[in-house]
Formats: sequence, structure tokens, C-alpha cells
Amino acid sequence: MKDESAQLIASREKLVRQIPDLSTILPGSLLTRMVRCNKPGCRFCEKGKGHGPIVILSVSLGTVRCARCKFPLR
Repeated sequence: MKDESAQLIASREKLVRQIPDLSTILPGSLLTRMVRCNKPGCRFCEKGKGHGPIVILSVSLGTVRCARCKFPLR
């Protein structure tokens, strides 16, 4: 039992060392979605899928929030 506990603790410590410094991580979200332009006759929107996918990066820096920085996937 003590041997198993020691292995679990060693495994946890190894994982903790792999976590990057939290001060280097930006708080935010990364997601992908399809968007619609709603232009009459748009072949992408008429099929129902829309344009994209695009990647949206939402980042908070203090009190400033960049709500949408769009990057098309290519």
C-alpha cells in the first residue's frame, strides 16, 4: 500500500512539473465556428453551413477583453 502511494505521489509530482508557469498563460478561450454573411444568393449560406470554420480567440488582459479575433482556418 505504501509503495502504491509513493508511486502515485511521484506521478503527481511529475505531472505538476509539466504544467507551465501560470504567469505565462493568457486567460481566455479558443473556439471554432461557422458564420453566416446573410447576403442574398450566397452559396455557402444557402446550403446551411455558412462560412468557415473560423477560429475565435477571446483573451482577457486585466480589464480589457478582446472578444473576437477571427482567424480563418487554411
